[in-house]
Amino acid sequence: MEEEFDTGNASTRRGRMLGPDARCRSCGFADGAALQRDAEGIICYECASAAAGHSTMEAHHPLGRANDPDITIGAPGNLHRLLDAQKAAWPEAVRKNMSRDPLLMVVAVALAVRDFARVMMGYAQGIADWLMQLHRTLCDRDGEAWWLASNLPPLWGVA
Repeated sequence: MEEEFDTGNASTRRGRMLGPDARCRSCGFADGAALQRDAEGIICYECASAAAGHSTMEAHHPLGRANDPDITIGAPGNLHRLLDAQKAAWPEAVRKNMSRDPLLMVVAVALAVRDFARVMMGYAQGIADWLMQLHRTLCDRDGEAWWLASNLPPLWGVA
């Protein structure tokens, strides 16, 4: 019998609780997985951490502690929340892996890569839009060949 993957999105569910236009009052971050409500309104995890004098970076276990407690990567707090929200949808056998089954560890690797790509894809359009705006600004300021005056090295190593 095939194990089903929970396709429910914790970010979406939490976002519904906070409202459809919920954003961090300090930085504008908008993904519900990293937003919380405090006495002053909605704030993201990173801004709340910084305001409390704590680091905004955390140790993330990309494969989950059950699969490998020693593998950690530094992750910004908001990204950590987004990745953990994705991880919560993993099959229970993979999340818990009580027997340290190597096949389930490989499943965890595949899911971790998938989840990181999902989160980054959510930012891809915003990055492309920002870069296009920067392009227009540079063209307006320095002309259509703006990069010639910038002293930047050639992109992709080609002159």
